[in-house]
Amino acid sequence: MKTKHILVLVVLGLSFMGLTSFANYKHHIILNKARINEVNTVQGEYDGHETYGYNFIVVNSDGDERTVTFQNVDEKVSKAFDLDSQALVGKSFKVTYTIDYETVLDENNDEEEIETKTITALKAL
Repeated sequence: MKTKHILVLVVLGLSFMGLTSFANYKHHIILNKARINEVNTVQGEYDGHETYGYNFIVVNSDGDERTVTFQNVDEKVSKAFDLDSQALVGKSFKVTYTIDYETVLDENNDEEEIETKTITALKAL
């Protein structure tokens, strides 16, 4: 009788561990989420929309180009500018945005910081 109870407990324990590791593999676990309240701006040329975000090519003070990707667009900006169309590609804009940071556990239980940029205002130049 004692052996049956021990066997049942072992099976339940292994099942629980298997299910929790499967859940961790499928989804990130959010440990910490923070919004940076500072307003950031860049001037850049719109380079189009991809599945991972909206790309703008910006030039720094040294004349070097880099791509800045924004994962989200505020609803009021979406109504004013159709960033999903090709019509705005190549046009210059002043982009105002915020940044959210999340600390999550990945599938190996290592902490990872995810940065999400959201366009809050857009002005054609």
